[in-house]
Amino acid sequence: MENELVCHLKAGKSVSIRIEISYPNDKTVQPNQFKVVPIIDGRILNPYEFNQ
Repeated sequence: MENELVCHLKAGKSVSIRIEISYPNDKTVQPNQFKVVPIIDGRILNPYEFNQ
């Protein structure tokens, strides 16, 4: 993921990310999933999902 974003940055593109955090229920403070959504030149790419 990081290497892909670096390539876009080196190509002079605008790069940002959105991080979405999911919790299994309202009673826990530990997330069970993270989604990293890359946005390249305003275009949203497929998210990277990390499960715990």
